[in-house]
Amino acid sequence: MNISQFIGAYKDMLTNYFNFQGRVSRKSFWQATAVNIAVSIVLSIISGILSNILFVFAYIPSLYSLAVLLPSLGYSYRRVQDIDKNGIWCLVPLYNIYLFIQPGTDGTNQFGDKPAEI
Repeated sequence: MNISQFIGAYKDMLTNYFNFQGRVSRKSFWQATAVNIAVSIVLSIISGILSNILFVFAYIPSLYSLAVLLPSLGYSYRRVQDIDKNGIWCLVPLYNIYLFIQPGTDGTNQFGDKPAEI
């Protein structure tokens, strides 16, 4: 387990924030999700400490969540396309988790070539 792979997946999620074309591998998706959750936890802890000093710091986790909303949706959308389903299924609660854990299609599918590992 290499931390640079996790950071690479997270950077890919953030830099391709408006990209709803193509595919994202299961491994890259979960690595980016793990970093996203870790950043959220750290920001929440920092916000909890600093909000006692200045109440504005209480909004840091919410602002972060808003900032990564579109990149997360794009990554989720492309992850669902990796299993050869329309990406809109990523918006269906609970079923989307089932889709996220499914292995991707080997080779090319209707949404593009098999994604390269980051």
